[in-house]
Amino acid sequence: TVLAGCAVLLALAVALLGAGAVDAFVALPAQLLGGALSPWGDAQVLLGQAALGARAAPFAAVLGVVAAKVAALNLLPLPLLNGGAALAVLGRRLGVAHLWPATATHALFWVWAALALAWFLALCTYVVSA
Repeated sequence: TVLAGCAVLLALAVALLGAGAVDAFVALPAQLLGGALSPWGDAQVLLGQAALGARAAPFAAVLGVVAAKVAALNLLPLPLLNGGAALAVLGRRLGVAHLWPATATHALFWVWAALALAWFLALCTYVVSA
């Protein structure tokens, strides 16, 4: 049930976009990392493309892309996301959860925080320069 929300979002995206939903879903990890590593370069391009798409595409298409991207984001194996929770459940069920040190979870939390901060800075820069 941890992944039910992601499954519903992906199903909605596929219903609205067809095969384009899979493309949007698969592209998210590279876009997330690329934009975070280059908040004043690659992220600005991605934000510009997103803004252009939101203005030009029909609402259903925009909703489908957003659903696919949110589903992909939530599946990442990071704390506070569904992917991290699914791995924790799997680890407990397989009896290997005790092998995962708490410091690893803390480190992954800081990775997630750094990604979020980089994108926040990118978004602020984009809004101010628009």
